Amino acid sequence: MTLPGMIEPADFERPTGDAAVRMPVASSTEATGNASDVPYVEPLPVLQFEQPREFALASLRDGRLQVMEPILTRCLSEAGQFVMEAPEVNEFGFGANPTEALADLQAALAELYFTLASEQERLGPDLASAWTTLFRKVRTADPAHRA
Repeated sequence: MTLPGMIEPADFERPTGDAAVRMPVASSTEATGNASDVPYVEPLPVLQFEQPREFALASLRDGRLQVMEPILTRCLSEAGQFVMEAPEVNEFGFGANPTEALADLQAALAELYFTLASEQERLGPDLASAWTTLFRKVRTADPAHRA
């Protein structure tokens, strides 16, 4: 039985087996305002579910700093952007591709290190925890800059 606005499997090039597969369609008049024999099929939304990729960051690309213990990072993609996260210190980097996001995160971590080092006496609990983690994992390359 064919209902108005339905397409039969025979209308497709690939066979679908014995079971009738039907999909709702809107007439091209509804979709475009033009009368035509070609049915308009509403596109389905594209859903992407990616698992975060985790890896250990061993460099901040800043000659003033040396990573002594790898920093856990995660790479996610959201709405066409890439996000690199360092969950241990709640810091993020963003970019159009993973390389840009990683470079942004590395710069953010270096800036965070020097900011927290200079403000140690005024840090609240969350930032004090981030400083403890960064100080354990990262050191200045020049001992004169050690906090």
